[in-house]
Amino acid sequence: MNNPIKFAGSRSTNQLEMRTVITNQKTVMNRSLSAGSRLNPSMQFLQDARRELHKQIPFIATPGMKSKSSNVVRNFSLSNLAALNQYAAGQDTSGAGERDGLSKQDLYELDKEVMDSEVVTAPLLLAVLVAVIAQFLNGYNTGVMNAPEAVVFPGHTVMQWSFAVSAFAIGGPLGAAAGGYFANRNGRRGALLMCTWVFFFGGIIMALAPNIWVLVLARFVVGFASGFSSVLVPIYLGELAPPILRGTFGTCTQFSMVIGILMSDVFAFPLANKHGWRFLFAITGFLAFIQLMLSPYLLESPRWLLSRDPDSAEAAINIKKLNGLRDEAEIRAEIQNVLDAHNLTNDSLSTNNVAALATVLDDGDEGGMGNGYKKGGYDRVGDDDMAFGRKQRSKTTTAELSAELFTDKKHSLLLLCCLVMHVSQQLCGINAVFYYSNLFFDGIIDNPLVGTTIVAFVNVLATWVAQILMDSCFRRTLLLWSTGGMVVCIGFITLALMGLVPKIVSLFAVMGFVSFFEIGLGPIPWLIVAEMFESKYVAPAQSIACQVNWVCNFIIGVAFPSLNAALGVWTFIPFGVVLAGCFVFTMCYLPETLNRTVDEIQQLIHGPDVQFTYEIDSDYRDSYRDTADDAYSGGAGAGGGFG
Repeated sequence: MNNPIKFAGSRSTNQLEMRTVITNQKTVMNRSLSAGSRLNPSMQFLQDARRELHKQIPFIATPGMKSKSSNVVRNFSLSNLAALNQYAAGQDTSGAGERDGLSKQDLYELDKEVMDSEVVTAPLLLAVLVAVIAQFLNGYNTGVMNAPEAVVFPGHTVMQWSFAVSAFAIGGPLGAAAGGYFANRNGRRGALLMCTWVFFFGGIIMALAPNIWVLVLARFVVGFASGFSSVLVPIYLGELAPPILRGTFGTCTQFSMVIGILMSDVFAFPLANKHGWRFLFAITGFLAFIQLMLSPYLLESPRWLLSRDPDSAEAAINIKKLNGLRDEAEIRAEIQNVLDAHNLTNDSLSTNNVAALATVLDDGDEGGMGNGYKKGGYDRVGDDDMAFGRKQRSKTTTAELSAELFTDKKHSLLLLCCLVMHVSQQLCGINAVFYYSNLFFDGIIDNPLVGTTIVAFVNVLATWVAQILMDSCFRRTLLLWSTGGMVVCIGFITLALMGLVPKIVSLFAVMGFVSFFEIGLGPIPWLIVAEMFESKYVAPAQSIACQVNWVCNFIIGVAFPSLNAALGVWTFIPFGVVLAGCFVFTMCYLPETLNRTVDEIQQLIHGPDVQFTYEIDSDYRDSYRDTADDAYSGGAGAGGGFG
């Protein structure tokens, strides 16, 4: 047998020896490449690529992360091109002499082998299904106040109802901040159970509220729980799932939210009346109770356990269950992957910092594509140094990283891009639709709830379409289509309200408004934060964006009824102005992030003085990237780029 080729990022010989080839216990890891391929990759390369994915993919379940994963694998293959060529030559048994280098198709198939190497186990799936109930309740409570306004405490003022609706957005940022603290102190599972109890009591208080002001308090409580879950659930799923599956489970969180909005409208048909509205609110408490009953299926995050004890037996057991591993060497290797990835963070998970995502997301490395890389080769960090907690490391606090985002021009421009996207996401008026659509459908169709439900159903379909587009289309292209389409829809809504076109047109315009939102302005502001910043800055950047997002959410919730009363048929025009500004900003300033490293994005922003992370022949890299992009997406995603 040929001597193993040591790929960049591989560990010591002793560690490699424990990586035995997985047999029938996990045959998906041993699939051969297509018959035309000249490369049958070693298990070593798959393991090293997996390790790099752990280091580069944030511990968060976010839609659209599949493209980031594939980009990491491509760059890893390219950075190890010499070693791969040597390996391929060593596999040549034809006796024809030295072979040519690997083709682009060989590299693509090797990358695909890595991307297809994960399986979804039953314990992982059950944990995901139980956890996303919290996100379902988040969506449910976003829409549940829409239908029953006329029957809940009749005689309330417009301002009282506005506070009842928008109190949800006051509790949200506070819950997001508290979520970080309790996730560290009590563990991801423990914090999720706390969140479920808050949902339970909030739902009960809503159902039993004796007056409008107690309802306001209850909405604050469920808003607190929703903010808590919006931070915790993506982190929990991201730490349970292998890196390649984090985008898939991010899709689950998104779908659970929009389905929750839809079901709040569906349940409103029999319950949004003077005898049933309390049962409509009680569904929150009932589902929270179901989640508590299913809590034994919630496994604790291996990452959190290992941050407390690198030799945690519970972490090993959970990794074995979640990843379907049976070989002890595989389990040890996976534990080391988690430790290595976690050890790249500057701010320990044990830090008592209540900044929402910043406290639980600090998984960053020191550079755009991994701390181990430097231009021209790999500078391997010693295994003793990588052993978690065994060597004192300098730490940078989240507050310092957050300040650096504002003061360092290299990061401040990227942060500005993210904040403009988040402000636009909320001030475009999307939550005016989910909070108050019955208000402006009244008089347009016979039963406003029918229109609201149709819009919520279209929202679910649009979310499904968006998940397909996220991994194949450029971010800027989607944002331009999204904001431009929403402006056109606002034009038709206004024309319908003015009576210049049939009123039913406004229903279709609102459906289009929601659809265009979901393909771009909905998911992309969250996604680009993880794509724009080095991993160590993702946490504070997400935290800042999260708080700004909730503040703008509150502004819409409390202001829209008064805005509607004051502007009448022109109500949506201010939202159109915001969207037009977002369109121009995207066209002129927002860099494209799909399939680009942080260094490449910096180069778009600041010019060619920023060097690429890898020293690879540029023609080969660009040619291979085009081939792989075509193979992954079928040629989709044309357009975009930095304007």
